[in-house]
Amino acid sequence: MGDYWQTIKGGLVETAEKAPGGWTPQDVFMQLVRGEATLHLVIVDKYYKGFLISKTIGTNGSKGLLIWIMHGDGSGNLMVDNMDQIRDWARNIGAKRIQMQSPRKGWERVAKKLGFRVTQIVYEQDV
Repeated sequence: MGDYWQTIKGGLVETAEKAPGGWTPQDVFMQLVRGEATLHLVIVDKYYKGFLISKTIGTNGSKGLLIWIMHGDGSGNLMVDNMDQIRDWARNIGAKRIQMQSPRKGWERVAKKLGFRVTQIVYEQDV
């Protein structure tokens, strides 16, 4: 984790300011170190494009994959551009659902286009 911390720390700070979720970059660091969350770096043609951080969660009596935090360099939409890979991650851990959450209203349109549905304030998709 230490190798990548300087790469993602600025993105975590920025994301925490834009879409506060009650976490701090230090909280994220500890969850990554303890194995409670997983860091996925997005590299395209040898260039760093951003990161996603996922967690395994319980959802409706089964295992789910939560896309907890995302940050990109602005050159694309990490969720849209990597949805096939995200579904593979979910299948690899035996998840039945993918969830994402965001206080940002614009995600409602993106989530719907990707096949998610609103369940309270959580976006969810079957795998």
